[in-house]
Amino acid sequence: MLLSRSGDRSATAARLLEARGMTFVASMEGGMLAWRNARYATTRDPSFRTRTIETLAWSFGLF
Repeated sequence: MLLSRSGDRSATAARLLEARGMTFVASMEGGMLAWRNARYATTRDPSFRTRTIETLAWSFGLF
């Protein structure tokens, strides 16, 4: 799942990934602006900035 502020960049990234052979790609139309306009919940975990891709991947058993 790809997500950007308005959905434009994530849609472009999705097309690039699909062109490179990825078959299960999704981009949220309208991005976070649409999400917030629909009044869906958002939160910002304060620990997010201290985590790295390695620690996130480790918690999901990817490494």
